[in-house]
Amino acid sequence: MCGKISSAIADNKVYFSYATTETFINKVIITTDMDSLINAIRSLNPWWANKPFQREGMIERTIQKEILESLKLRQIKDVIGVRRSGKTTLLHLVIDNLIQHKIPPSKIFFLSFDEINLSTASFDEIDRAIAQIEIGPEYLFLDEAQEKANWERWVKQLYDSRKFKKIFVSGSNASLLSKDVGKLLSGRHITTAIYPFSFKEFLIANGWKNFSRNYLLSEKNKILHYLNLYLKNGGFPETVAKDDISVNRILSNVYNDIISRDIATRHSIEREKIDLLAKYLFTNITKEYSYNNLAKNIGINIETVERYLNYLEESFLLFSLNLFSYKLKVQYKQNKKIYAIDNGLRNSIAFRFSEDLGQLYENAVYIELKRSGKEIYYWKRTGEVDFLIKEGLKIKELLQVCKNVSDKKIKAREIKGLMEASKEFKVRKAKVITEDYHNKEKINRVDIEFIPLWLWLLLEESN
Repeated sequence: MCGKISSAIADNKVYFSYATTETFINKVIITTDMDSLINAIRSLNPWWANKPFQREGMIERTIQKEILESLKLRQIKDVIGVRRSGKTTLLHLVIDNLIQHKIPPSKIFFLSFDEINLSTASFDEIDRAIAQIEIGPEYLFLDEAQEKANWERWVKQLYDSRKFKKIFVSGSNASLLSKDVGKLLSGRHITTAIYPFSFKEFLIANGWKNFSRNYLLSEKNKILHYLNLYLKNGGFPETVAKDDISVNRILSNVYNDIISRDIATRHSIEREKIDLLAKYLFTNITKEYSYNNLAKNIGINIETVERYLNYLEESFLLFSLNLFSYKLKVQYKQNKKIYAIDNGLRNSIAFRFSEDLGQLYENAVYIELKRSGKEIYYWKRTGEVDFLIKEGLKIKELLQVCKNVSDKKIKAREIKGLMEASKEFKVRKAKVITEDYHNKEKINRVDIEFIPLWLWLLLEESN
């Protein structure tokens, strides 16, 4: 079959072409008009017209320093994280930094595969459009890469041909790190994960400027106000300084986009079932689960539960935490614990009948540990420890989350788990994260620091 059937649609001039190659026989390719494609690319790159960079409302992220340092390396830079956590803003801030360091704006290309003209164009067409716009481009930023099939092959080709000095790729799905992509780009990329605002970033977004320890301690009551807001509304950038109705609307939209667009549509599954599983897990954050129990509670088979939970984790909505064991087989067989990407998102989705602040405290600690890139597990014998932190071959830190240590029975229970773990792993220091109790105690030769959550969050990020 040869020849071309074409028809213009409105002003977009989209053409429908029958392919003549053997690979694409009987398939229809949508080819974007080159002028429309070039205009779309120009609209994504306002700095070419020497327009001032719009930094208003942009909060510099802690992770930005790490990204900028990686510019020294040639490898592709992956920036991954949940939708609307600030990936695009982060890429724009990196672009702004390049321009401030005298990189000609015309050498910097930002492309978003969320843009219809780019999502429907072939990679050859995008290559031609770039060549028509600029000779010798140097920096390429690709946003929401997972929206374009086979993006990794195109990026590999660009990297191997050295068409660009530096390539950045952002995506809202952990499949960016899948086995196939890993093989294709092995040794060619460095991955950085971005999360919704940390507590420190949340304070900065609310106008906080002084982070000296003495000042923080003197303003504890004000910080506790912000901590409660952070635990309730979470750290998605769009929710900062919004009223409760707006926050719930924004977070519901984030959740619905991920469930419908990133999971149900992408994997051709029923939204109702994945939604039911997600809401059940959001309701039960910090608790243990097994695939068998989930299958019984949700009413779907074990294989489907395992597959659906994998989709939820790929989209960064939820995370599973393994029980620590020196035997991997034991880790995989034992119950895991579930945590949410963000307390605010969790609160807007879960079925709640109480404040459950204890769960929110523990979830906030887990996400901060994830943000810092630490290898973490939970552990239990007759007692339990919320988090073991492993460095190299050894357990280096024991961490317990206990909002209310004024209750002697609760405190004794938390200490029991720490004592058992201290003996097994020969760790002589531990922390208990509390609501407002700050003290150091020595119990059975173990130094235990009791530290308020707000202070731990701010100190942890500074480490």
